[in-house]
This record gives sequence, C-alpha cells and structure tokens, in this order.
Amino acid sequence: MSSQLKIKLYPSRQLGVLYAGLALLAYYSVWLLHLPWFLNVILSLLLGLMFFSVWRRYISLTHDRSVIALHWQAKDKYLSICLHSGEWLTVTRIEQRVLWPWLTAMRVRVEGAGNGALNLIVLSDSLSEFSQYRQFRMFCRFARIKDSLLQAAK
Repeated sequence: MSSQLKIKLYPSRQLGVLYAGLALLAYYSVWLLHLPWFLNVILSLLLGLMFFSVWRRYISLTHDRSVIALHWQAKDKYLSICLHSGEWLTVTRIEQRVLWPWLTAMRVRVEGAGNGALNLIVLSDSLSEFSQYRQFRMFCRFARIKDSLLQAAK
C-alpha cells in the first residue's frame, strides 16, 4: 500500500439517482397523507428547498463547503481536504466513518474555529478509477491521523 493518496472527487451519478428516488418518495408521501392543501404545498416547498441544498452540497459538489479533493499522507498521519471554494483545510479528527462495499462516508473535524465538521460521501463513481476507490477505502480503514481518537470500525 502506498503511503500517500491524492484524489479528486467528481459528482456521483449513483448517489444522485439514489437521492432523487428517495426525495421523490418523500414528496409523494406528503401528498398521500391527505392533509389540507396548504400544508401539502408548504411541506412540498420545504422538501424542495432541502432537496436543492443537499443536492448542491453532496451530489453536484457546487456548494462552497463541498469537498472536491483530498490529500492523505499515511506515513505522516496527515489529511487535508479541498473545498469547492479552493480552500485547503487540515483535518484534525475523524469523528465517524462508514465503510460499505458501495459507499464510504466520513465526518471529519477541520482546523479553525468557524469551520466545524464536514461530511464526505464517496461512491465508486465519484473517482476517476475504481482502484482509487479501493485505495481510499483502505486508507479509511487502516490509516490514522495525528491525535485522532476514532475507534476501529466494526
């Protein structure tokens, strides 16, 4: 295993189809509740706004806080991520991670007072090659960053 990983993330079609299907199901469910028409309209508008904001951040990667690239040095226990705004941030802690064969997700804490936590969702079609996805999953499973207290995934 190489001790260095540099990847660029692309919008995922698989995640887009999955999310659009779930959003349409939620939208349809609102109209099946037989609420008064004005409540249906309000709930539909709220669902539409939520759908649009999540789509920009995690699916199309056009939001300023969307993660579009990362650089992970396993040997130095260093991970940095690049946001759509062009800003590179150093990850101080990996709070959570999900490692499934078709999906890898991480919640990371980054340096800076106003930056807080960022979510990173990666599917196999988010990267240019499947081998990069396998390598990224191995880094998520075994590589650590300095001062990170994340327990081993079960």
